[in-house]
Amino acid sequence: MFIYTAKIYVGAQEVQNNTSDDLEQLFIWMLTQVQGKTGDYHGHIVNNSTNEIIRNFRKCHDE
Repeated sequence: MFIYTAKIYVGAQEVQNNTSDDLEQLFIWMLTQVQGKTGDYHGHIVNNSTNEIIRNFRKCHDE
């Protein structure tokens, strides 16, 4: 079992997820998945053992 799970949402709907033992790799994955897309993209990375949110992100709206 991996240490971390990253989830990406548009609004309230989960659209993608990924798991890894590498926190930085997951954060980079999240950022690259929403690059060039518009909408209310946001997400977080959770420690699977404690269910603690380790890192959050919210994409700025493109105009």
